[in-house]
Amino acid sequence: MNVRFSCRPCQRNLLYSYYMATLISRGNEEAISTYLRSPTHALLLVAPKGFGKSKVLRHICSQILEVSGESIDKDYRFWLIENPEGSIGIDEIREIKGFLKLKQSSKKDKRVVAVIDCQKMTLEAQNSLLKLLEEPPSNTHIIMSTSNTESILPTIKSRVQIIQLQPNSKDELIKHFVSLGHQVSDVERAYLMTGGLFDNMEKLLEGESEDSSFTLAKTIISSDAYQRLITVDGLSKDKQRASELLYALRRTTLAGLRTPTKNYKQTQKLHRALRAVNRCEEQIAKSNPNLKLLLG
Repeated sequence: MNVRFSCRPCQRNLLYSYYMATLISRGNEEAISTYLRSPTHALLLVAPKGFGKSKVLRHICSQILEVSGESIDKDYRFWLIENPEGSIGIDEIREIKGFLKLKQSSKKDKRVVAVIDCQKMTLEAQNSLLKLLEEPPSNTHIIMSTSNTESILPTIKSRVQIIQLQPNSKDELIKHFVSLGHQVSDVERAYLMTGGLFDNMEKLLEGESEDSSFTLAKTIISSDAYQRLITVDGLSKDKQRASELLYALRRTTLAGLRTPTKNYKQTQKLHRALRAVNRCEEQIAKSNPNLKLLLG
């Protein structure tokens, strides 16, 4: 969401605080406040894709450096690593180390390194980062986010403080988006489709490009058997991608079933899709399921 502020700095901070309070649960607010009172050298934020982790991450970084959330990316004490399209390799970790070697204006000057979607780090990159976590530079904080802790080395997880992010209540989310001018029915549908994941709700309601998993889920539901086989081909080899797709399929089918309709065939189609998702989820917990067989 592109929020435009035209008010005084103190008002901007209040609005930004309200925005953050809407994004996360009250329990998370308390956990983050506790962390900020005495921040450790490394923090890992964990939440599903589409939650809005990067917003929370930037908020925490801005609080550590005592700057506004909107200006954090321009602060010379802040270094961000993010690669939306691919992996995070050893070169990016070398950039971090180069940043931390820069002379500080004061020994008390804090520095913050942020790594968004750190599960994208290659094994070589993770091992290199591990050395930083084992011997962290003074007054340096490494804040990371992930949607998949299984892809992160256990030795890294053991050296960071972890906060599991939880979405805010349905009532608070609906109140927030209705206050922005959206219809209650549209907000409730977005909530059902996304499970209350803030970023995905925002994209659906603002008409922005939605999460690719939800786009793929809609394609699968509306396709015939042959098209479904082509669409899901290869996904069974990618357990993380398969899990994201199954989540999107479940939310999309539930939203469709809870929408009043007289189209009996469409309702039956959604029920079949939901049963297929249930079978896939049961199998994916045990092994890699054959999505082509189960969803075809």
